[in-house]
Amino acid sequence: MQALRWRIPRPVAMLITGLQLAQMCVGLVLNIYSLKNNDYCQVQPEHIHLALGMYATYFALFAQFFWRAYRGQGAMKEGKGE
Repeated sequence: MQALRWRIPRPVAMLITGLQLAQMCVGLVLNIYSLKNNDYCQVQPEHIHLALGMYATYFALFAQFFWRAYRGQGAMKEGKGE
């Protein structure tokens, strides 16, 4: 929506990014569970390790974005910080 230059209210944008962070946490937890209980989960350990790497990377990227956009110095300079 931002690519179309639609203005998204800040609380909505923060909520969306927060939900994305929560999604990455759930992905991490489920994959760790699958790794520890591989007797019940018919998933190859290599695939679980790849998924863990993906979710961890996405979590780090979304967390970095959230901090810079809503809490970091850039947000403060633009008058968006609280």
